[in-house]
Amino acid sequence: MSIEQEYYEDVLFWNDENIRENDRIRVKLTSDMIPKDVQSIVDIGCGNGIFVNYLTQNSRRFKPLMGVDRSKIALKFVKTDKVRANIDFLPFRVGKFDLVTCLEVIEHLPVKTYALGLRELCRISNKYVLISVPNNESLTNSLIECPSCYSCFNPDYHMRSFNSRSMTTLLSDFHYHCVKVSYLGEYTQYLRPPRIGRKKNPFPENIPCPVCGYYLMGSRRNSPPKLKSFLKKYWPRTTRYAWIAGLYERESI
Repeated sequence: MSIEQEYYEDVLFWNDENIRENDRIRVKLTSDMIPKDVQSIVDIGCGNGIFVNYLTQNSRRFKPLMGVDRSKIALKFVKTDKVRANIDFLPFRVGKFDLVTCLEVIEHLPVKTYALGLRELCRISNKYVLISVPNNESLTNSLIECPSCYSCFNPDYHMRSFNSRSMTTLLSDFHYHCVKVSYLGEYTQYLRPPRIGRKKNPFPENIPCPVCGYYLMGSRRNSPPKLKSFLKKYWPRTTRYAWIAGLYERESI
C-alpha cells in the first residue's frame, strides 16, 4: 500500500463532520445535471458516499445506485450498495449502468491509471458519463515542499489540471461527445502577490509527503478579525468557480 493509500484509510479523513458546506452545494449542483432518462447510477471513487448518500434522499429513485471506492474505511460511510475496486479495473459488465459518475477523482490519477480509468468509465456506461474536477487549477503555484526529503507535491495530491477546452474533448477517444459543461461553486478570490520561499502545508491538518511519508504540520492562521475585514473591503479580487463538470453521452456507432 502506498503512502497516499494509507493516508486515505484513516477514518478521520472520511468522517461526515469534515464535509464542508461548499462540497454539499457541489453535490446538489452536480445532481441537477443528471439526465431525466437515467435509472441506474454508479459513482466511481465515491469516497464516503457524499454523492450517492445525497441521491438516496432525492425524490428520484435510482436502481441500482452504487458506490465504488478503493478505500475500505471510506466505504463504511456509504449508505447504498457498494463495491471495493480500483478505477482501472471495474468489476462490471459492458453497459451495466445508465450513468457513470466520477467526481473529484481523475485529477489524482497517475498517467497509466488515468488512461485506463477513463476507458473503464466509458466501458461500463450504457449512455452517460458525468465527471467533475477542480476548475483550471494552477498546479505549479500550489506545490509545497517536504522539509524532510525536499520533494515538491500538490497538497491535495492532484496530478493534472482541467479547463473548459480539455473537459469538452475529455472522452472523445472513447466515442462520447460532450453534452454540457457546467461551472460549480462560485467564490471570490482575493489576488495575492507570488509567494516567496518554501511553501508550507496550507491545511489545518497534518498531511504526509507522498515520497517519504514525513508528515507536514498543519497551518495555523490567527489573523486579527478587524485587519482581515479591512483587507477584504479594499483588496483586489476576482470571481472564480471551484469546479467544472462535464456530461458526456455515448455516440451512435
